[in-house]
Amino acid sequence: VLAYGQTGSGKTHTLFGPPESISPNAPPSADLSEHGLVTRSILELLAARSDMAERGAGSLQIKAHYIQVYNEQLTDLLSGRPVQLRGCG
Repeated sequence: VLAYGQTGSGKTHTLFGPPESISPNAPPSADLSEHGLVTRSILELLAARSDMAERGAGSLQIKAHYIQVYNEQLTDLLSGRPVQLRGCG
């Protein structure tokens, strides 16, 4: 997923939903309509992993990176570490 646009255009809202939906003090909500793309995607992946385990259909390893591009610097916001791009070809 790539979110690109001017400041204030709604990138964070699209990815995460309104601020109250991602607040650490917010109660869990069964209504996902207010949550953003990232939250709903993660919940779908976790549900698929759980379903696979229950059916004995193997396992699913999930890795995630949340990359910020700012002033030509790439940072993984989940780990706090810089990201190095690898060339291909």
